[in-house]
Amino acid sequence: MIDELACKIMQPDMILDEELEFMMENIGHENPRIRDDLIYGLFCIGFEKELFSKEQVESMIKYLFDHNILLKDIETKAIHSTLVRSYGALLWSLILFYDNENIRFFYRRKEKRFFR
Repeated sequence: MIDELACKIMQPDMILDEELEFMMENIGHENPRIRDDLIYGLFCIGFEKELFSKEQVESMIKYLFDHNILLKDIETKAIHSTLVRSYGALLWSLILFYDNENIRFFYRRKEKRFFR
């Protein structure tokens, strides 16, 4: 999966559900190449280039809530938990920023034509 994500950084394309699932499950990965370059990088590119469907963004939000990402193991000082919380907060900021920028953002370009 890491190789597939690396290709998407170089040539952005729609994010598949399986790729998104991997990204969410590894949002605080201890390897900075995976966490920063691949996962967070793809979240940034994905939002900027509208590569996520509305359903995918909704699944991100559900995952963040269901796994209580912002408070994950808050009582511990484990680096992994800190990374998960930090990158979860960064993902929330991307979601909020792009939601504020365009009310129809969470529809892919192809889907937008039906809402005009």
